Amino acid sequence: MRKLLKIIVLTFYSILLTSCWIPCSPAINGTIKDKNINTLLDSVKVDVYEGNDLTYTLYSDSLGRFLANAKSKSNFMFKDCESGFKLIFSKQGYKEQSYIGVAPAMNIEIHLEQ
Repeated sequence: MRKLLKIIVLTFYSILLTSCWIPCSPAINGTIKDKNINTLLDSVKVDVYEGNDLTYTLYSDSLGRFLANAKSKSNFMFKDCESGFKLIFSKQGYKEQSYIGVAPAMNIEIHLEQ
């Protein structure tokens, strides 16, 4: 019985430590294309917002791909790996476009219009 109690206590503390000390960064990724000719767009500016705060800015790569990570929120002893976000896409010669979602958000496809 004491051995079982020890296992339960050790399991509880293991869960407590890993949930508080190991961060999660929910991924946000996708591709950006020209709406009219369906070609991939490189060097598109992507502003990443969480709430009203601009978290950071990144640019799409040569294949039109972008990858961002949202911040996780702590809820007492556990991490909440879902995070609301807003992306604003802009490129010279194209209309600015926004996307609102909840991370993790995979394979978002954005079509910018000229």
